[in-house]
Amino acid sequence: MMKKVLVFILIIPILITGCWDMKIYERIGFILNIGVESSKDEGLLVTYTSPVIAEGKKQNEVELIEVTGKVLRDAREKARRMSAKLLEAGKIQQLFVSDEYAQNKSIHQTFEVLERDPTDPIHCWVVIVEGSPSKMLKALSKFTDKPRPSIYMDNLLENSSKSSYIPDTKLVDFDICYFAPGIDPILPLVKLSGQEVIAIGSALFSGDKMTGKINTRQTFLTLAMMGKAKKAEFASIDPLPVKPDFGNERDMSTGLVPVKRKIDVEIENGRPVVNIYLKFNGYISEYKWDNLDEATVRAEIENYLAKRLENDCDETARLLQQHGCDAIGIGDIVRAKYNDFWKSIDWKDAYKETKINVDIDVNIKQFGVIN
Repeated sequence: MMKKVLVFILIIPILITGCWDMKIYERIGFILNIGVESSKDEGLLVTYTSPVIAEGKKQNEVELIEVTGKVLRDAREKARRMSAKLLEAGKIQQLFVSDEYAQNKSIHQTFEVLERDPTDPIHCWVVIVEGSPSKMLKALSKFTDKPRPSIYMDNLLENSSKSSYIPDTKLVDFDICYFAPGIDPILPLVKLSGQEVIAIGSALFSGDKMTGKINTRQTFLTLAMMGKAKKAEFASIDPLPVKPDFGNERDMSTGLVPVKRKIDVEIENGRPVVNIYLKFNGYISEYKWDNLDEATVRAEIENYLAKRLENDCDETARLLQQHGCDAIGIGDIVRAKYNDFWKSIDWKDAYKETKINVDIDVNIKQFGVIN
């Protein structure tokens, strides 16, 4: 009897197993890029690109479709009626959003359909465009000296994030920060400039609306305070003070790598006080003084860089507070460490009044091989 029951249990899953609808590869148009901005009627202006794969066509040629709609799925259905192939979103590489749309509309609500559909990728880039994504994608599709737009942009974003010019923020990362109390997302910020697309920094968010922008240097410092910076190279970080023996000020190129971060949060007189400690290792890649072999000169440069970076971090932290963007995750620490205090306040208001102190130590490992 037990054998019959066991056989029955094993057969049932086979009989009731479902499967995906069959989709023939050659008949599908894979959407690689989506550009979203406001249309003239307050709806969506959506731009899609998909690769053109046919005999006699160039390898980097793409089909570009521009439609309007009230929601993203409505726009996709309209685009399907204009494409020779069935458009599918399972291979999306980048989602581009205009800065104007990000400031006035809900990013999360716009892309919620991508989070609900299991066939849509959640590890695609979410990028803010200074200007029109449609204009940028049209320009990219006409560049003859560059690969397909999705490949070009993926390489640009990957390399820029490795140099800490922009944050490495995918759709899933945005969702985590959006839903987590006490953390706000920051997204890569790019713009079209002539025949190039340039990474210019980060877009700051409070919740799911864009509230401000920071440049690439401030992005590196923000990522360092978040514990996510990889490396950065500052060309002419600032001329060092004039030395009597050397005449004019000397510019300097410096490479920095964060090696340690520590954050301590205390509540003093009903106000959060945050102390951030950062340690950087670095090297001097370009400098015109010839006495870098002297310990006193090296120590002076390290102290100068530490002080300069502390001032820059203080300024960057104030910008984050001014725009209501808790990218560092201070609120998450307060919520975990002082939960009763967290429940008694509105963090959006308390965050702007939080005191943030930054202490930096710079250790220059390499001053050059020729002294």
